[in-house]
Amino acid sequence: MALEPKDLGGSTTPFPESSVRLVVKDNKAVKLAAIVGAPILELVTPICESAVAGTYEVWNQAAEIAGRKLAAFVSPVRHQSSATGETLVVVGITGDVHRDAVILPSGEAQNDLDAALRDSDLKKRGWNVFGLEDVSL
Repeated sequence: MALEPKDLGGSTTPFPESSVRLVVKDNKAVKLAAIVGAPILELVTPICESAVAGTYEVWNQAAEIAGRKLAAFVSPVRHQSSATGETLVVVGITGDVHRDAVILPSGEAQNDLDAALRDSDLKKRGWNVFGLEDVSL
């Protein structure tokens, strides 16, 4: 009698044909600086430290150039920001993310965001980024 191969649900392909593109391992609440227009921050919006110690802002190229690297992603739910003051928002600080899931902030270039996602500092912080293999800068 032949034995049937057993599939234990394991896969070596991250995010195989799935709509799930973010797996957060650790979350924390951070203070988000006021944002003009008070936009809703969608899931997987990239977040970096702001120039004001202890607060965070939506990732942007100017912050990246100033040394404030991409550090987290909005998760597990989207968040309403405030135009008048700081708000608390829960962000994912470690985990796995697919490049296609990361929200491109308004006014920013995809190539700059891809470079930030490739940065070794993000890996050191505990993020594994998938989907960058076929993307050239």
